Amino acid sequence: MRVIRIYFLFCFIMVSCGKDLLDTLRKNPGVEGQLNVGGRSVYVLGKVDNNGSVARSGSTTVNGSTNGGNPGPVEVTINGSEQSVIDELYNVLVNKTDRYKATLVDEASLSNLAGNPYNIPFRKIDLQYDNLKRQSNFYAGLGYDVQAIKDVGLIFNNLNLEKAMPSHDRSAEGKNDEWMLANNLLILVWQVGHYSEKFMNHLDNASLSKIYRDKNKEKLLSISKCFDEFVKVRSRAVETMKKELTLLKSLVKTEKFLNKLRATLGLVDGYDNNIKSLSYEIVSLEEQLLRLKNS
Repeated sequence: MRVIRIYFLFCFIMVSCGKDLLDTLRKNPGVEGQLNVGGRSVYVLGKVDNNGSVARSGSTTVNGSTNGGNPGPVEVTINGSEQSVIDELYNVLVNKTDRYKATLVDEASLSNLAGNPYNIPFRKIDLQYDNLKRQSNFYAGLGYDVQAIKDVGLIFNNLNLEKAMPSHDRSAEGKNDEWMLANNLLILVWQVGHYSEKFMNHLDNASLSKIYRDKNKEKLLSISKCFDEFVKVRSRAVETMKKELTLLKSLVKTEKFLNKLRATLGLVDGYDNNIKSLSYEIVSLEEQLLRLKNS
């Protein structure tokens, strides 16, 4: 009843514009906050937060808009049940991202890869990867799995990593085919690690808090679904690469080796277990999450 009385009192003031009554309303102890909407002052119950929104027990008041003229009081609210849904969606997102971050930290902590102990020939393939951060992302792309790292090292070291073809056998591009295959493999594995890291950085604590402040249920749902898809794709990418590397290692000394490597890298039509498509799915999901976050 108290809210209704204040509401009608406010409407009367807007019509009469009586200064004395306006002063009376301003002095009313029940009026706790002031919200500026469309260039006019609107008085509402509750406390004004830093975003110009007004909150009170049981509801959240958000910014309204006007079409000019002399409209009545504006109060747009998210009811208690909708706020509860937003809170629940946010808590679920925070909890599952926290658990996954802990999983990634555990993966990295179980490895001891400082100083390139498995002699991966990064420098021979691309000087850009003579860099600890890039190497770390490469290992992360394999889930820091020691056996997979050993396998990829064996594969690299059984390829001719001379970048240019010998002068008597130079391709049209002047590049050695085996070096190009090694370079493709290096990049595709690195992409999984690098873009997975970027994806998770979009869900750091500061970003999650900002997402919550948007109070957008659909946005929270979309981000949560994107995260779930990312977890599935990354798991599939890492497991596929480990299996493919095991198979490639078994073919190193055979004539099938290079053809199998081409298929694994997505350079042969009709081969489903190629790591190229999975690697680029991670890239695409990172871009999708960034768009959602900034929407």
